[in-house]
Amino acid sequence: MDNLRDLHRVISSQLASWRYFLLMALPPLFITALCPVSWVRFSVGVALMLLGYYCWRMFLDEKLFALLSEGVDISDVDRGVALLWNKEDSEKREWESRIQSTGRLVRRTGLLLLIAWVMSLSTIWLQ
Repeated sequence: MDNLRDLHRVISSQLASWRYFLLMALPPLFITALCPVSWVRFSVGVALMLLGYYCWRMFLDEKLFALLSEGVDISDVDRGVALLWNKEDSEKREWESRIQSTGRLVRRTGLLLLIAWVMSLSTIWLQ
C-alpha cells in the first residue's frame, strides 16, 4: 500500500504545476490585450480560457491525489463527487484510467499553453 501512496504523492506533486501553467499564461494575455482586435486575439482568448479550465481541473486532481496519499478511501471520494454533482450512478474507474487521464490533462494543458504562446507572438510578428 505504501507504493500506491508514494505514487499518489508523485502524481500530486506533478499536478501542482498548474500554478506555473497559469503564470506562464500571463505574457500571452498581456500581449494580446495590447494588440488590436482580430481573429488571432479572439483565438488566444479562447485558448487562455480553456487553459484556465484545464488548470482548475489540475488543481482539483492535485487535491484528489493528495487526499489519496493521506489514505482516504477512493470510494468515499467517489461518493462525495457523485453527491456534489448530483449523479446517482457514477461508474467506478480503475486506477490506470485515472492516472492516464491525469497524464492526458497535463499534456493538453502544456500543448494549449504552447499554442497560446505561438498565437500571441504571431500577433506581434503580423503587425
